[in-house]
Amino acid sequence: MHTSILVELKKIALLAFVLMLLSTVLSLCGVDLLELQIVHASPYKDVDVETAYNMITNGSYPDLVILDVRRQDEYDTGHIYGAVWIPHTELDARISELAGHENHEIIVYCRTGVRSVTASNNLDFHNFTKVYNMLGGITAWQSAGYSVWIATVHNIHTTFNYDTIQAAIDAPQTLDEHTILVDSGTYYEHVTIDKSISLVGESKATTIINGNGTTNTIFITTDEVEVSGFTITNGGSSWLDSGICVNGSASKIHDNLVASNSRIGIFLSFSNNNTLSCNTLSNNAVGIYLNNSDFNEVRNNSVMNNEHGIWLVYSSRNTFAYNNISDNSFNLGIDGDSLLHFFNDIDTSNKVNGKPVYYLINQSNIFLDNLAFPEIGYMGLVNCVNITLGGLDVTNNVDGVMLAYTCDSTIQSVKVSDNMCGIHLWSSNNNTIIDNTISNNSVGILLSQSSWNSIRASGILESGFEAIFLEKANRNNIVGNTISNGNAAFIVDSNYTVFYHNNFINKTIPMSSLGSHFIILDNGAEGNYWSDYNGIDSNQDGIGDSPYFEPGIGSDLHPLMGIFSDFKATSEHHVQTICNSSISDFQFNGTAISFNVSGENDTPGFCRIRVPTALVNGTYKVFVSGTEVPHTLLPCSNSTHSYLYFTYNQSTQEVIVIPEFPTWTSLLLILIMLTVAIVIHKRRLLKTSIH
Repeated sequence: MHTSILVELKKIALLAFVLMLLSTVLSLCGVDLLELQIVHASPYKDVDVETAYNMITNGSYPDLVILDVRRQDEYDTGHIYGAVWIPHTELDARISELAGHENHEIIVYCRTGVRSVTASNNLDFHNFTKVYNMLGGITAWQSAGYSVWIATVHNIHTTFNYDTIQAAIDAPQTLDEHTILVDSGTYYEHVTIDKSISLVGESKATTIINGNGTTNTIFITTDEVEVSGFTITNGGSSWLDSGICVNGSASKIHDNLVASNSRIGIFLSFSNNNTLSCNTLSNNAVGIYLNNSDFNEVRNNSVMNNEHGIWLVYSSRNTFAYNNISDNSFNLGIDGDSLLHFFNDIDTSNKVNGKPVYYLINQSNIFLDNLAFPEIGYMGLVNCVNITLGGLDVTNNVDGVMLAYTCDSTIQSVKVSDNMCGIHLWSSNNNTIIDNTISNNSVGILLSQSSWNSIRASGILESGFEAIFLEKANRNNIVGNTISNGNAAFIVDSNYTVFYHNNFINKTIPMSSLGSHFIILDNGAEGNYWSDYNGIDSNQDGIGDSPYFEPGIGSDLHPLMGIFSDFKATSEHHVQTICNSSISDFQFNGTAISFNVSGENDTPGFCRIRVPTALVNGTYKVFVSGTEVPHTLLPCSNSTHSYLYFTYNQSTQEVIVIPEFPTWTSLLLILIMLTVAIVIHKRRLLKTSIH
């Protein structure tokens, strides 16, 4: 009995010794009994390479992590694409790099499957719950025919290599002032740069970042970032999606090709002190777009074949130099809502379609014409006084001619075509826009918060939206313009606007008004010509008997029966006509007035002509193709102007108006003119009879 008790005590002592020895061994391995129980509550799983490949490629595990636990030299010679590299010997020290993935699938591999077992056990120990050990390692992976990847993105300060640009930026080893070097290739990713790094492509022709058609391809959110040497393409299609978006920060963007982004190439949003240089921007909706961004330097960029080239909105004190802006639908535009927004340094080293940009600030008493400035790519006047623009030709900009906070100036005989807006006045008062050719612009003339301006005798022939757009623009006069083929006018919060002697021809949309008052469609005696007016003129004075009603605007009480024209006979005197024929070749020889009329053959034609008495006085004779025709001196005639009314059968004919008792010299000239007119008319009749 005593012996059996002794034996049992020895067994208990031996068991206690074994437990103590096991505890010591586990302690030396860094594991206590409680942790051992936790680890083996969720052990890792072994998977073959086929299963691992399917997990990686089938898209069912969006948060899957691939962990390569070999040495760096082994990783660099070839690894599974996207694998995170942490050697098994460093896993404990770098376990924080896997934070957030404790409950995500993690596939662990090494060369043959030995080191991955150790790493998988270690992950179990650190409470990672979905760990998969890939049997056979990278050797079995390649034997199964699956490809490996050699890292193409390099942090030159740490010697760490990465498969994606974003992985290199996000890596905890990447710090401010580091340089990420990217090998040639196409990288389909969205890159967010939130560290002050330099991102450098091997060659902008062959190092491509493709945004897959969504959001921003590169999004910069911190200062002192440098991006160079890339082709940046395929940004998103939502407004403000960009190839490169700099948001609230200062960076250097240079030597890149930014092309074929659905919306914006390079976008500075609320970002100051950036440098954009030596970039090529093409085939974007907008090449370079600055919004609420100041003190930026934009130089030596080539901006071509975009819908909009360079566009500044609410941005000031930026410097533009040596930019080549060409072959864009609308090359250059500057917009704002305060004087400061228009203070930008844009000198003539900038070219629009090879022509210099003229952006004048704080100038006065200057005459700019096509003789002194035969080549003008863009014309902008800011805070100027008494500037005259004459004979210029400006095309293909956001604004053909832009006046901001400019007064007492004249835009005369200027041709503006194929712009987004032909002539744009912003907070500019007491200006005259006269005798211009304004054609094929989306908006002919835009007055924004501009008052007491006169728009006279211009051809505003639109194929786009509004011929005239008035926004918070009061007491402006719109007189003697020809407006056709589009929306005649759109008027917003604008009062005391006067329209008369305008020709509204084939307008497809009625004039529109929103929040505006006192829109007047005549001057008390004469109104406008409306091609869809069907009234009559019983007293034959060129003015309809009944009003013309424009929906939403009001009534023209004195609509014209024919097209209004204003001809400059001398530097001081003008001759005006209302006629249902087309008038051409107007001349005044010192005594006689002559012009050609043309219209549909053998239909009734009429002409009312207003002649200054200082030009031709007394009684008159009127000849049509050499034949004197009766005329009426209208009751509205006075000491300064004579109003004549006459009719004829329409065709192409010459009209001559002479005083009844001219001088002998003038009479000789008139007889010659009449003879020529008769000969021409007879020849036309002969041709007609032959045919």
